[in-house]
Amino acid sequence: DYPDELRKEVQKCIDATASDYEHILLGYGLCGKGLEGITARNIPLVLPRVHDCISLLLGSAKAYSEHFTSHPGTYYYSPGWVELGLDALDSDTLPSQGIGLFRSYEEYVSKYGEENARYLMEMEAGWAKKYTRTAYIDCGIPDTGNWQEKTKGLAEKEGWLFEYVLGDLRYIKKLLVGPWTEDEFLIIPPGQKITATGHDDIMKVD
Repeated sequence: DYPDELRKEVQKCIDATASDYEHILLGYGLCGKGLEGITARNIPLVLPRVHDCISLLLGSAKAYSEHFTSHPGTYYYSPGWVELGLDALDSDTLPSQGIGLFRSYEEYVSKYGEENARYLMEMEAGWAKKYTRTAYIDCGIPDTGNWQEKTKGLAEKEGWLFEYVLGDLRYIKKLLVGPWTEDEFLIIPPGQKITATGHDDIMKVD
């Protein structure tokens, strides 16, 4: 929700890391450009070459692209996403009022004023109409929080289709143990930073 805050917090952790490590692994994608500008200090950084965590949970950027092409208008949920109560699954705010990624009307008013708040809510409502399908990504974690049923309930409430999708943790495992191939990972040497490219390679070293 707050890319600038994400950037600050990730950079703070990098800066606070002792220099006796070989690499710092970042379990993020570009994340709404939240990682753009992140700079390696004394230790090289390694991160997946993806836009967001959906590619990581599905096993590859290619898998996500295939899902997106065959089923546009899909909103994806994972166990962690549901467990943390994101997207208003356990609140009174309907997804059609902002898919839960955004703030409530009152929060917008307090921060931006009434006129801007109305504009933002209208924009989000229009954006929400583009969604027609909900997909729950099963990552192989025991469903102790009834996450799949909660996701299905959300789909029913919104009149969306529901689909169960089997995830694949190969990308996450590859991040942890390697190899870090250039097509799937970006390695940032000390003193250099992450820059978004706006192309298929997503980001580069700058």
